Amino acid sequence: MLFPFLLLVFTIITNSDPIKPTGFFVQAQGHFKQVQDSFIKKWDSQGAGNGQISMPHSIDIDLAGNVYVADSGNSRVQKFTSDGQFVTKWSYENIGGIESYADPHQIAIDSVGNVYVPDAAGDKVIKFDGDGKFITKWGIEGTGNGQFRKPHGVAVDSADNVYITDMHNSRVQKFDSGGNFITMWGTEGAKEGQFSQVIPGIDADYSNDDVYVVDKEGANVQKFSSSGKFITKWGYEGGGDGEFKEPEDVAVNSMMGTIYITDTGNSRIQLFGINPQKQG
Repeated sequence: MLFPFLLLVFTIITNSDPIKPTGFFVQAQGHFKQVQDSFIKKWDSQGAGNGQISMPHSIDIDLAGNVYVADSGNSRVQKFTSDGQFVTKWSYENIGGIESYADPHQIAIDSVGNVYVPDAAGDKVIKFDGDGKFITKWGIEGTGNGQFRKPHGVAVDSADNVYITDMHNSRVQKFDSGGNFITMWGTEGAKEGQFSQVIPGIDADYSNDDVYVVDKEGANVQKFSSSGKFITKWGYEGGGDGEFKEPEDVAVNSMMGTIYITDTGNSRIQLFGINPQKQG
């Protein structure tokens, strides 16, 4: 989720291989500040205690600058201040069931600070407030509207609608902030508007609510309107500019008109304009 201000933060979260970026978040907010690519700070104590992290996979930031991390190795979300001070943590065992969300991957924050977490093991989406208090959940295993088979990616648009990549159903589902089904799109395949069963990354352009979806097996990115109308597609497997190998995630900076893709298999980040040239 990106707010319509100016670029403030660009953060990369890596998996267990530190040279293969898997997820990141770009947020625009606050007064104008030219961001340099210089190191500022890190917090990287590995472990299971408060503020310690094991295999972090996704990150998001609220309007107050608090940082939320999907602490995958510890099956929880942790909340920090903008300078890395531990605030709170929460997990899922008493909400989604013992087997639910053993490996949290993606999180997203809406405009009022609520946190949305797809529960891949439990085939549901869980919503919390910014302090980890449970609000609601929705979804069961299946192929119908509002049902999931391994939900993974999550994004929130300017109206706080929630988009979920329903990976094993090869589709995207859209809900309102209360979990009410709105629409869905996608089928399994390689044509325009179709997906493989591995679509881990999604983001919404805050300026117009266009939605970008990363297809890891298809090695491409597809762009849709907020209602699911196909707009364009680019990328194919390779190591050249505009090519991908196992891409994982996407972040849109609406104000700057740029799109960031974690090209995981090529161990790099690729940056595109908001209307990249169609390929493949």
